[in-house]
Parts: sequence; structure tokens; C-alpha cells
Amino acid sequence: MKFKYSCQVMINKNIDLVASAMIDYQAMKEWQVGLLDIKPIKGIPGQDDSVTKLFFKGDMVMKETIEKNLLPDQFIQVYEMSGVWNRCVNDFTDLNGKTQWTMETEFIFDRDIDLPIEAFKKKSLEGMNLFKTYIENKV
Repeated sequence: MKFKYSCQVMINKNIDLVASAMIDYQAMKEWQVGLLDIKPIKGIPGQDDSVTKLFFKGDMVMKETIEKNLLPDQFIQVYEMSGVWNRCVNDFTDLNGKTQWTMETEFIFDRDIDLPIEAFKKKSLEGMNLFKTYIENKV
């Protein structure tokens, strides 16, 4: 099973601040719900070809691979866990001191799932808005 969707939020901070926060793994627990620990596996987290394990509540472990870091303009991540592959292409646009964040998301599952695509889109938007709130209140 495979599907794609796009989400967008406007962040009331400049693109450079948004970009630096996107790869601030030390602060990630402040806006990633349920994130308990981060373990670098290969390279420097946030940089091209780096691999990091993310440990969440409920014994969920996710492998993050950075496909491409072209910040402040683009950041491409691939997440993998048992039976699921997820690619996020994050594009950032400077709009007079504010940042438009567009995320193109693709999921591939090794089996059919019972959740509608809208549930995934809603969860992605929730995560984007948590990041938005974090970065807007940070400075």
C-alpha cells in the first residue's frame, strides 16, 4: 500500500532560525511527542546520509536517514520502522521574515492498513504545528 500527500504551515520566524531548529537534535524532545532518546548510528545527525535511531514511548523505534540537507531551503528525511517506509520532503520559503513550510509526504506499507490517508495527514499537521509553536515561542 502506498500514498502521498502534502501539508503546509506558516511559521512566524525567519527561515534561518527555522532551519537551525529543524536539525537541533538536542531540542527535538521539546516538540516531538513521545520522543525519549536519540542515538546517532552513522554520520552527524541532520547531515546528508546520516542515520539516527529515534526511540519513542510505547517501545517504538524509528530509523531516520537524511537523504539531503539543503537547508535553509530543503530537508529530505526517510523514516523506517517495521513494515513502514516514510519519506518527507520539507521545503522552506522565506516570505518577508516568515517561513512557509511545505511537506510532501510519501508512505509505503508492506501490507494494507485500515486507517484513511486523512488520519496520516492530520497527524503530520499536528507535528508541524507542534514544531511551529516550539520555534515561535523559542525566541
